[in-house]
Amino acid sequence: MFAGTTKKGVANKIPCVGVSVGVERVFSVLQKKRGAAPVKANATQVYVMAVGDGLLPERMAVAKQLWEAGIAAEFMYKAKPKLQAQFNVCDKEQIPLAVILGPDELAQGLVKIKDMRAKVEGEAGAGVAVKHYVDQGSESAHVVLFLVHGFPDIWAGWRKVIPGLVARGYRVVVPTMRGCGLSDTAHAPRNDTKALAQYSIRAHCLDLALLAQQLVPVSTRKYHKLVWIGHDWGSFIVFRMPLHHPQLVDAAGSLCVPYSPPHTHFYPTRDLEKLLPHFAYQVVFDEHNVELAMDANVERALTLFFQGHTGHLDLSILSKVFLPGADSAKLHPPLESLVSGCVLRTDAKVWDYYVRMFKRTGFHGGICGYRVPFLLVTVRARPCFPPTMGAHQGQFLPKLTVKHVELAGHWVNQEQPEQVVDHIWSWLQSVNATEWGGAIYKVKL
Repeated sequence: MFAGTTKKGVANKIPCVGVSVGVERVFSVLQKKRGAAPVKANATQVYVMAVGDGLLPERMAVAKQLWEAGIAAEFMYKAKPKLQAQFNVCDKEQIPLAVILGPDELAQGLVKIKDMRAKVEGEAGAGVAVKHYVDQGSESAHVVLFLVHGFPDIWAGWRKVIPGLVARGYRVVVPTMRGCGLSDTAHAPRNDTKALAQYSIRAHCLDLALLAQQLVPVSTRKYHKLVWIGHDWGSFIVFRMPLHHPQLVDAAGSLCVPYSPPHTHFYPTRDLEKLLPHFAYQVVFDEHNVELAMDANVERALTLFFQGHTGHLDLSILSKVFLPGADSAKLHPPLESLVSGCVLRTDAKVWDYYVRMFKRTGFHGGICGYRVPFLLVTVRARPCFPPTMGAHQGQFLPKLTVKHVELAGHWVNQEQPEQVVDHIWSWLQSVNATEWGGAIYKVKL
């Protein structure tokens, strides 16, 4: 009935997989025909598109998985739609995010994610994706632990924790977040809020949700518990996972960073500095292109950032040394004295790997996080988050468990990995007994 006929009277053949016309959509069309103001009925969050041969079955499968995961997804029903036509639909319907499938990526088990709200000159159709992750342990493990790194870091920040958790019977997944290491990166000008949106916490959460769906299919989800633990900026991402993707979160935790609930008021970094003076370095990261100075001397930047609890990490240094025209020769303490306190320099191979990764991507992707408008493991030496900052988190987290590690600084997962593993394990044992019923949960001792 809807297909019509050709000029020769032959029925048109329309490739489709089913038609669904919702009441809201019909209402919108009628209103438009009557000349009324457009009514937006589209609540689509993700548009699934493809390059090359159309990949219709693959697009259908991905959209189905997203819907089953609670993510509203749509795709073009044509067998071989043009890529630009698919982007045009996203623009017209104001769909915020696109998942782009390609034959080469699918062969590697990858997809590209593009934030359609970010209009970056010269990057039409480009995307930022979590392309790299470490996956250790048995796929049949009841508990899947996702460990999320912060800035400036990569998956290897968790390298000392992974073996101990796998030995306890967990499956451990450690992604390299977008903009870092072997994952994709894209440039976002400092004052371009639309471009910066591709590095927003919500965008990071969607990356993780898609990764979780890939590794733990909906068909097996009921057999697994998904636990998310973050460090540094990774903690803020983990804090928002239950809000954006609650169906993928069974428990969540944080190293060093106390929980903070969503705010209805936006705090510019200048206002944040007034409330928390030790965050002055974030003003510098926000208002200056400091990544240029960091990229020019990756070794110096990593040495300054990765100071252990016995080192001399002074946040005031970070707010000065990367400013244009800063002279590192006038640092106090001098840079040479900071080498011994750097937690990365104790292993030559690890140091070389970090240097190579940050020379590959630079620091831009991580810095963008400063520019975008529960288990807590605390440590003794916390220059970024003193203990007083977590004093009120219990009122937001009725099932909060707090563990403490002595003789560790901000990089606790590298300085005291055994204690971190023990705390995570004992916490999950308690959660299993009180929340998950303890029926099928087994660990190796």
